[in-house]
This record gives sequence, C-alpha cells and structure tokens, in this order.
Amino acid sequence: MPSERPSPADLRRWVRGHQAAERRIAADRRGQPIDSDAALGRALELMQLVEELHGDAGDPETPTEEDLRVYDVWVRLRAALRGRA
Repeated sequence: MPSERPSPADLRRWVRGHQAAERRIAADRRGQPIDSDAALGRALELMQLVEELHGDAGDPETPTEEDLRVYDVWVRLRAALRGRA
C-alpha cells in the first residue's frame, strides 16, 4: 500500500481519465468503427495520458535497478529448475 495519500487534484485527474476511457469504450461498443488514423491518434493520446499520470518511463533500452534484480532472480530460478530436470 502506498504510504502517502494521493492529492485531491491527482484523484480528480485519475477519475477524469477513467471517465474519458469509459466514454471511448462505450462509443466503440456502439459500433462506431474508426479508421486507422483515428486509431493511431487514440493510441498516441493514451500514451501521452499514461506519461502524464505516471511520468516518463525513460529509455526502454536502459535497464533499471529493479530490472536487474528481477533478471538476477530469473537467472537463479532458471538454473534451479534446470537442475531438477
């Protein structure tokens, strides 16, 4: 659980984002097909929203400390499982 409570502004932004997503989903479910340009535009908007809400993910080619820890655990697990075979 997070140790800090989100600010009211963050909560309002989160709610607005979910409401906008629900409206888009509802429109899509009504059978209003969109062309590829509109689909790409929506995908780019979603990527921008995620960045606004969660910050820049950084360079995906540069591993973070967490990435390295997870990889280390995976290497050890894989070695242990191979030893059982």
